[in-house]
Amino acid sequence: MLKPTDEQAAAGRPLSRRRSPRPPGRRRKGREWPRVRIANDFTPPEDSEERDETGRPVPGPIDDAEARLAYVAITRARQHLDLGGLSWINEHPAGRPS
Repeated sequence: MLKPTDEQAAAGRPLSRRRSPRPPGRRRKGREWPRVRIANDFTPPEDSEERDETGRPVPGPIDDAEARLAYVAITRARQHLDLGGLSWINEHPAGRPS
């Protein structure tokens, strides 16, 4: 038997037309391709005032919106990913695996 949520019942739709809530992990991912090349419009964050042990400037934090967009872009590759415009992530402290 189907049981509507309070929100669905309040919407007044017939039970057969109500959408059941999906947990976040069950959403559709979107389109994927065998090969993905990231464009050069992902610019690295500006350097902070801090210096690392070699005296080089430490990159500033990565913008959350840019990080989410980059995540979507890189997760579209099925077999090959060319980081292209995101290759700077390999030098960023937040991009190094711990």
